[in-house]
Amino acid sequence: MKFFKSCLIILGLSMCATFLCADDLEEFKKEARSKERPKKEHSHSHSDDNDIGIFETIRGIGALFKGIYYIFIHASIVSAEKSFSEKPMVSNTKYLPRKNGDLNLVKAELLTHYFFGSDSVTAFDIDLELGLGPIAIEFRNTWFKDSDEEMDFMEGGVLLRTSLTDLIEVGYGFGFINLSDENESNSAFAFFLPIKVFVNPYVSLELKSLWSSIYQNEISDYDLSLSVGYKYVSGKVGYRWLYAENALIEGFYVGFSVRF
Repeated sequence: MKFFKSCLIILGLSMCATFLCADDLEEFKKEARSKERPKKEHSHSHSDDNDIGIFETIRGIGALFKGIYYIFIHASIVSAEKSFSEKPMVSNTKYLPRKNGDLNLVKAELLTHYFFGSDSVTAFDIDLELGLGPIAIEFRNTWFKDSDEEMDFMEGGVLLRTSLTDLIEVGYGFGFINLSDENESNSAFAFFLPIKVFVNPYVSLELKSLWSSIYQNEISDYDLSLSVGYKYVSGKVGYRWLYAENALIEGFYVGFSVRF
């Protein structure tokens, strides 16, 4: 019960802030496509006092590879076992096997949302995820509209889904974004980081993050949502922040999902 109250409070506060600082579609597209922004300079400082010895370097490399193995390889093995086996075969990790209709490690999920933003911005959103064990592909397209402008924002990519425990699923992905309207279309490389926290197989809190850039203009997309339902179907309420440098489109949305 405390979990639900916390989620509702976070989403409620976010919705209350919708009309305070968001921009319209024209300003967002201008910030995303600007070619006149000065290049960002990176300062580099070196100090002989901070030299690292060879043994510390070796230990650091060893710790890095151990972390990579545990976070990616071992976690992927556990995700595969959850999807295909009733009991551990390699990882010796206790888990609940995934059943069809669970929110965890979905095989196929189709989500639709309706977005309510500030400055009369509204949007319709379709999100499709297809997966097999730890590997998945995801495509999402959002059609934004206000009183004067329209904009399509598409994102898609490949995800490595890891789920070491029954409480959390973390995805690591890369792919593309595409920002388009009737006059112009721009595409760019993107990184994805979706995180799901589960109360049970049919209730979850999810944070999706995306980072990209167009003409060195930073693009980021953050989506916080709560899903509640039962086998195969869930209702969803969430809040989304879409940034392009100094411009922001934000608002809450409602929708539902069908999954297998």
